[in-house]
Amino acid sequence: MKVIFKKESIELDSVYLEAIFDDIVSDVADDREAFYLEVAKHGTRILRSILANLSPMPESIFNALVENADSDLLGLLIENEEAAAYMTQEMIDNFVNSDDNNVLISFIANEQNLRHLEGIDEKLEQLARHPDAGIRFAVAFNFDIPRYVLALLLEDSDERVAQWAFKNLKNRDQVDE
Repeated sequence: MKVIFKKESIELDSVYLEAIFDDIVSDVADDREAFYLEVAKHGTRILRSILANLSPMPESIFNALVENADSDLLGLLIENEEAAAYMTQEMIDNFVNSDDNNVLISFIANEQNLRHLEGIDEKLEQLARHPDAGIRFAVAFNFDIPRYVLALLLEDSDERVAQWAFKNLKNRDQVDE
C-alpha cells in the first residue's frame, strides 16, 4: 500500500499495518471481539483485510467479513485455515462458480484448508475443465491436487497446462518412491 505525505510516498507493508492495528486494538483490549466485529462490518478494505488474517478467528468475525466480501477478501479468508473451517458447501459452490479468476485461484491454491467439506475433489475436477487456461494451469501446478484430476490435464489443449500436470505427476512419483 502506498501512502502519500505531501510530495513523498512511503510504502507500507502488511506487517507494519498489522502492528498499527494491534496498537489500536490494545486500547480497546477489554472488548476486543466487539471492536473486531465493528471493524469487520464497517471498517475500511485494508482493516477488513487485516482481520481476514486473524488467528484465532471467531465465527462472528468470519460471518461479518463474508457478508460484504470482495474477491480479494474472500481469497484471504480461504488462505486462513481457521477462517476456512467456517466455510460452508454453499460458499464453496459460489467460489467455484465465480467469474473472478482470483477467487478461483485462491480456492485452488488453498484447497487443503477446505478438506472438511464434501466434494472438494469434484470441484477441482470441475476447475480442471474450466475454459480459462490460467485456471487449469493453477490446478496443474498445485502439488496437492488428486492424481486423477491431474491426469485429466495431461491432454489439455494448452501445452503449458499439460506440461505442468505431467511434471506434477512425475514429481509425485519420485516422492512416493
